[in-house]
Parts: sequence; structure tokens; C-alpha cells
Amino acid sequence: MTTALISLVSVIVGILLSHILARSGQMNQWILEQRKLEGRELIGAITEHYDEIMFHLAPSILKNIPVKAEDQTQLNDARRRALRTLRDRIYLASDVKQGNLSKRWVDAFNAFKDNKESEGVIAFVREYEAICDFIVKAGTKGS
Repeated sequence: MTTALISLVSVIVGILLSHILARSGQMNQWILEQRKLEGRELIGAITEHYDEIMFHLAPSILKNIPVKAEDQTQLNDARRRALRTLRDRIYLASDVKQGNLSKRWVDAFNAFKDNKESEGVIAFVREYEAICDFIVKAGTKGS
């Protein structure tokens, strides 16, 4: 009788532990998926701002002509969206903070805007690529 009771308790404990471990694994997988999703959203927002800059600002800077008011408005809107997306992360928040991405993005944009030479464009493109690489690594960490 005692052996049967011990066997029954062992089976029940085994089932409970299996269930807890399975749920824990599912939760970890869900968190990893959320990190990937946030990484995609971040890259999308930054790329949208990057595209706006290259379309509206780069030609004006390289040709040394003033930026049109409507182009400036679109640039400012895209920058706000990119920064908001950088700042509203949940699962990548510590990575965004650790990588100092908001400051890096603003500094790269301002350096590009203030540098009227092609070197400013090249430096901005390199920083954009470095930030995207950082986000990909952060979004796939643990996968």
C-alpha cells in the first residue's frame, strides 16, 4: 500500500512539474517573440524616418538650398514617430537604454543636418546601419 501511494504521489508531482516547466517554456518563447516583434517595429520606425530624411533633407543639404516648410514638417513628424517608438518599448527597453539609441539617433540626425558635405550623409548612413544591427541583435537575443 505504501509503495502504491508513493508511486501515485510521484506520478502526480511529475505531472505538475511537467506542466509548470511546459508553461515556463511557453512564456519564455512568447517573450522572445515579443522581442522580435518590437525589433521589427523599431527598425520600421527608424527606417521610415531615414527614408524621409533621404528624400526630403538630403537633396536640400547637398544642393545647399533651404528645406521646404512642408518637407520640414514631414521630417519632424517622422522623427517624433521614430523617437516615440524607441521610447515605448517594453521587452527591448533595457537594450534601447543600454545602446543609448534615442541619443544616437538624434545626434546622427543633427550631425547630418548640420554637416553640409557628403561626409555627413555617409556618417548618418553608417550610424543608421549600426543602430539597425544593434536592434536586430537585441531582438534576437536568446533565440
